[in-house]
Amino acid sequence: MAAHAGAIFVIAGGHDQDAHSNETAIDFIDDLEQNIEVFTEMQSFDGICLLPYTRRLTQEHQRELQGAEIILMHQGIVETPLDHGKRLYGKMPDAVPLSWVEHSRLTICGHIHTPWLNETGNIVVLGSPYPTHPRHPDCERNIGMFTLEDPSDFTLLDFPGTFRLQKHVLEIKEKENVKNALLKCLPS
Repeated sequence: MAAHAGAIFVIAGGHDQDAHSNETAIDFIDDLEQNIEVFTEMQSFDGICLLPYTRRLTQEHQRELQGAEIILMHQGIVETPLDHGKRLYGKMPDAVPLSWVEHSRLTICGHIHTPWLNETGNIVVLGSPYPTHPRHPDCERNIGMFTLEDPSDFTLLDFPGTFRLQKHVLEIKEKENVKNALLKCLPS
């Protein structure tokens, strides 16, 4: 598979997938626009490895991660500090050892809500861009942006700290356009 110019990649996270079926909460997203690609399984192409959340890592995951120049994954990293340094993510069955990704030009990962950047700046845990519960600690929140042509142009952009996650129940009527239904409930 070759990367498409202008494509938007969506990597399934830990809360996007049903552990007992192949259904995800984001299956519909690739129907919104033609240039959106949703990944629920690991894919590698053009030196890029996309790793959606998986409960257990395998030797195949290790091989693909160690062979990639750019890694975009939802997995957490073993050595990543949690709770602003109070403890580490640790040796969970879903945690990637730092040694699997430290060779990369750029690794961006999620899963961990606290932002973190390694000493050499090539591994970034974006953290949650918004507080996920009322007692979530205050910290600088960002979103990341870069181009596949030059991952060294990676930039963290400030995310407004006033944003709060809200849950909406959305009922989609038969034959209603999903994109239009979603746009109705999103903040402007």
